[in-house]
This record gives sequence, C-alpha cells and structure tokens, in this order.
Amino acid sequence: MKNKYIISSAVIILLSAFFIDSAHARFPSRGAQAARMTRSAISRALDLRIRPTLNFEKIIAGPVSSLALSADEHYLVTVIGKNKLRLWDLNAGREVAVSSAAQGDIINVEISPDSTLCFYTCSDGSVHSWNLKTLESKVYKSCPPSNLIAFHKDGRVAVGGLKGELSQFNPADSKNISIHKIGDSPFQAIEINEAGQVLLATGKSIYIVDKASSNVVDKISTGTTPTAIACDGNTLIWGTKKGQLVVWNLKTNSQANIYKKINGTITSIDINSKSRKTVCGTEDGRLYSVNLKNGKTEEIGGHSKKITFVRMDNIAENALTASEDGTCKLWNLKSKQLQLTMVSAVDGWAVVDSKGRFDGTQAALEGVEWQDGEHVININKFSQVYYEPNLLPRVMGGKSSELKDVDTVSEGIHLAANVEINGKARGGQDAIIRVVGSDQQGSGIRDVKLYQNGKRVSDGKGKTTTKETEDGKKELISEYNVTLGSGENVFSAVAVNDEQLESDPAEIVIKSGRPEAKRNIWIVTIGVNKYAIADLNLDYARPDAQSLYKYFDENTQLMVNKKKLLALYDEKASSQSINKIFNTLQYIPRDDLVVIYMAGHGIIVDDEWYFLPSNINAASEEQVLKNGISTKELKQHVESVGADRVVLFLDACQSGGALSPIKNFKGIKSLRMLARDVGVHILAATDREQFAVELESLGHGVFTYSLLHALDGKNIKSKTDDQIITIREIMTAVEREVPALSKKFANYAQFPVSHSRGNDFNLLKK
Repeated sequence: MKNKYIISSAVIILLSAFFIDSAHARFPSRGAQAARMTRSAISRALDLRIRPTLNFEKIIAGPVSSLALSADEHYLVTVIGKNKLRLWDLNAGREVAVSSAAQGDIINVEISPDSTLCFYTCSDGSVHSWNLKTLESKVYKSCPPSNLIAFHKDGRVAVGGLKGELSQFNPADSKNISIHKIGDSPFQAIEINEAGQVLLATGKSIYIVDKASSNVVDKISTGTTPTAIACDGNTLIWGTKKGQLVVWNLKTNSQANIYKKINGTITSIDINSKSRKTVCGTEDGRLYSVNLKNGKTEEIGGHSKKITFVRMDNIAENALTASEDGTCKLWNLKSKQLQLTMVSAVDGWAVVDSKGRFDGTQAALEGVEWQDGEHVININKFSQVYYEPNLLPRVMGGKSSELKDVDTVSEGIHLAANVEINGKARGGQDAIIRVVGSDQQGSGIRDVKLYQNGKRVSDGKGKTTTKETEDGKKELISEYNVTLGSGENVFSAVAVNDEQLESDPAEIVIKSGRPEAKRNIWIVTIGVNKYAIADLNLDYARPDAQSLYKYFDENTQLMVNKKKLLALYDEKASSQSINKIFNTLQYIPRDDLVVIYMAGHGIIVDDEWYFLPSNINAASEEQVLKNGISTKELKQHVESVGADRVVLFLDACQSGGALSPIKNFKGIKSLRMLARDVGVHILAATDREQFAVELESLGHGVFTYSLLHALDGKNIKSKTDDQIITIREIMTAVEREVPALSKKFANYAQFPVSHSRGNDFNLLKK
C-alpha cells in the first residue's frame, strides 16, 4: 500500500505540473517559481528506500556440519564442509585458527569440560584431539573405529564405536583405554546424564551404560528411531522424523510427556532442565522453543537450510544455531529476534548483527553484500556508521546497548548518491579532474572523494561548490588540479550520501606524458624506548625500529631504484620531529614507495587513537591531546604524502597503568577508517584491550619479529610462483603468525589490526 500511495501522490503532482506549466505560459514569473516547487515536490514524492537482505554466498567456506561450544562459552569450534575445523575465540571476538589435520570427513566434535581440548571423529573411524591452547593435533590410535564423542564432568572421554563399542579413557592417559561391546551397529547419538551414565542411541533403543563398569544397566525402547537426543540432569529428550519431542524422566525411567507441534524432522536438540526449556532445529532450517512446563511451542526463526546444531546458554535466554547454509546464528529466545550471524569465509570471517553492524577480516567483508533486486551494495560501503570492532563479544556479552544506535539496514535505506567524473591531461604532466555528486531519489549528498591510483587526493588540491538543480536536488561539484604519475593514472570518485553510505566508484584513466620513472623507496623508522616520563619507558621499541632500518638498508632484493632512509629514536622522536618528516614526504615523486614504521606507546582518548612521541611529559590525557599524534593528524599527514603507494606499520603497545586505555575498540575503528578513507595500507600491533607482546626470547616484539619474517619470505604463502612479495602478502603473513607466536611464547594471543584500501604493490623478491 505504501508504494501505491507514493506512486499515486506522484501522479497527482505530475498532473499539477501540467496545469502549472500552462500557467507559466500566461504568468512567466509566478509560473517558473511554481514549476520549481513542483519539481522539488515530485523529487520528494519519488523518494526511494530499498529493503535489502544480507547475502554471504560469495564468501561461505562450506556448510556448518557440526559445532561445539565450550562450557565457559569462551571457545566455539565449527566443522566447515567435510574436514575443516575453525576455532572462534568468543572473548576476542574473532575466528583465530583453522585445522586441516583430519584425513576423512569429520562426523562429531566436542570440547572438554576444562575448555582445553577439542575431540573429533572422522569417517574413517579415527579419533583426534586438537589442543585449543597450543593448536597441536593428536590421533588416538588405540580407539576402535568410532563416530561419536561425549565428555564426563571429570574430563574422561566416552567414544561410541562403529561396531557398537564404547571406549572410555582419560585424555592424559590415552594408552589405558577401556573398551566394551554394547551393540552390533553404529550409534546415532551419545549423551552423558547427571549420574555419569552414558546414553547411547541405536535403532529404536537407547542404552544406559554405567560409567565405572561400562555395563548396560537399562534400555529405553523409543518406538521409533530418534533423530536427535539431549540430556540435562534427570531429563532425557529425543526428537523424531515426524517432529515429535519425547521427554523421558531418567529418575523414574518413564515417559514424562510428548509434544507434537513441531513441523518437520528434528535434527538437533538442547535442553535446560532448570528452566524447563528446550530448543530444537529442523531439517528445513526452522528453530523452535518449547516450554516443558506448559507445552507452549514457538517458532523463533531459522536458516535457509538444515539446522545441524543448536545450543542454549547457561541461563536459557539465548540460543546458538549452526546450519548447512554456512552460517551460525545467535537468537534471543524471549524476543524471538536474531541477534548475530557468524560466517567462516573461504578467507577469513565475518560477523553481522540484526541492525547491520559488522566486523570481520577485510578479505571476507569484501564478499558480503546487501541485496534488493538489482541493487547490490557491498557491506564495506556502510563502514562509517555500521563497522563495529569486537562486535561479537559485545553482543554475546549482553552489551549491545553500549553499541552506537543505528537504523536497521533491512528495514529500509536510501540508495547511494550519484557520482560522475571527467577530466583531461594538461601539458602531459598534470590534469584537471571534475567530480559531481548528486542526490539519487532522496539519498542526499554529503561528500565526494577522489582517489588517484588508489590513494585519496587531498581536499586541499580541490575546490568544492554546492549547487541546487532545477528539480531541487543538491549537487556537490569538486575540481582538482593533480600531478600525474608516469604511465596510466586511474582516478576513481566516490560519493557519500546523507546516511554516509558510499557509492560505487566512477572511474577514468588518464595517460601521462611523463617517461617511466625510476621508483625509489622511502623508509621511515620511528622507535621510542625512552620517554620524558620514566614510567613509560619500553624495552623493544627502538631496537625493533633499528632492526627494520637495518633490514631495508642491507636488503638487495627491493624492487626499487634507490633507498632513502629516515630515522627518529628516543628523545629525537618528538612530535615536532615526526611532523617534520611527514612534511618532507609531501614533496616526493608520485611513483615512489613509502614504508613508515612507528614503535612506541599507543593510547585511546575520546575515541581517538594517539601515538605517543618522546616529549610526553606527564601521564595525563591533557598531555596526550597536546603532544600525541592522533589518527586525524596521521590521516592528514598520509593524505599529503606525495607518493601513491604508502604502508604504515604501527607497533604501539598500551601504556599500562600510567595512562588509562579507554574504549579501545573505537580506536581500532579510527585506524581502519584512516586506511579506508585515505587509501593506504595499515597494519597495527594492538587490538582491543591488548598489550603488544614483547619477548626477550625472540629479541623483538612479536609483531616486529613476524614482520621481519614476512619480509624475508619465511612465512609468506604466495598464490603464485613469481617469487615476488607484495605488501598485502606481507600483511596477511603477519596477521597469521602474530597470534600463534604470542600464544606460544606468552600464553596470550595478540591480534593485529589490518586494513588495505590502496593498490597492492610489489615490494621485493624472495
């Protein structure tokens, strides 16, 4: 009805316009004014809002066939496709590891009660463990071929065999395995009850096995083959192909109830006996909640394909589901609302909440889209408003109210603004570029941006005027005078609408008359060990910066003509000196490369990230604001660098007790937006409330150690055999190695922050 009303209104106004045009012929002055008012009214009447849906199809690594959640809700392990394990650290808010150790299809996965081991079985009958702390894998060869796993409260493992065996053992003493024959065929499900008895479902029976003797102490006849079972306390529950839920009292060994209001085959169940609630997923992807007190059955939501796993939290307020559609979802059972969607991508991971706020790796997010018919919008275009670092733990921790309130994307957004670009060379070495951004069916126009070879052209090189068209639409017109690099120069323009949604880029290519330039590289290394305040002093910032300087100074594999190295250490790394170096970089040739490395303290003040130079002389926010170098200043500095290709490495640890790191996730956003807005590459050592790990055993901070490794090609996994190392390959390698090294040497996983918008470029040969 709403759309019909809009169209009808437009028709009425168009008819009005006909009569006003007639009036214009008789009364030109009044008619012109009325015509403009009418065209403006038509524009408003045709205001278009789309209601897109989220699409992950481009990035999904495969169906989620199994899942395990640790008892402390710290770790989540998913089985993606047939034999890939993906480990999520829910406290850190990200996927942290991938294991491909399994030789066959993974059948079942469980996490030990102490949250340290993940056990899984494969289609070849093998039993494996994956240490969630060290990420080491182990095969239990003494077990007979098995398919199911469950844990006793004391950590002992119960394994159901393919030929009806039950194996039980302590993971620390895997040679001492108790094996007993229970039946003759594979088990369909395994659970452990409050008394420690093992429940094994096979055919139309459920065997109850004593923990100590492994003898069958009872047998339940189910009447039909259970499709899923769950047990909590003295309550056992199973589902059937016809959607029935059967509740069994283990204390009285009798049926307590049966519920028949679920449509479809039940594929997974969880139960919370204290709240008397159960949740179940079905073959067609629907999620149901059943109140065992009164039988009230509610459909909560669902997936597009079969639900393979469902689990409630400890207080039965939320449920986590996994599906063959490749997603995991978090639901609020009371409101029946979807809270969060998690995806393991072919390369990386992504998380999106119900309003459209998101987090994830750059590679994954580049394939996540909002779609409404012909309108397809990449999720990164919503970054300014909807990107939320560490979204996962904040939502799962019940802190959604702390997130910035935003409109729900799926309930309606305007289109991106229109953008046009044209330009021409002037004298072969310079060019004039004109960018026009305008309203598109009610989108509004907030800003336009110009990029040259991937890097933002400073607003200082352009002049912007605002114009209102005859139909009442606002236009921004920007004209830039730019210097061309050698060869082809790619110019792309982006418009930003009133909702801060970015448009697709409009591009032109202008060929320069300049001869092919000999490319130089500028290396800037800044390291601060000694501050004006002794409490801030560090051990590895200066040595790490000097190591980078030495590496580039001595390296003969760099793909450049000449090297130009600039360094500032300790007291010489004042805010004035750092600003002076950036001023020098304004005048370097466009074809050159720039690598900037800054090691020292980093801190968040008023949602802005600051690098602390050596002349901070008091442990106060006032000093940080006065002498610190903010992301806003870094943006201005990097934007004004003469070269198109710039990478910024930040090894900046938190400042401990001397200065309070507040709201660090907002600092992460400021770094990401710096890279995205300016069009450069940024890799930073710290993330959220982490302290960058400095280790005497490595002789460096973990971040710099991994960076030096990557520069040497030691941890590079190149997609080609060209023996050339690009800047993005270096960043990917550091992102992959830092968490593993910090976990190994400091028992603390550090996660770098990374984002690239500028063009990738070759740096050196292996």
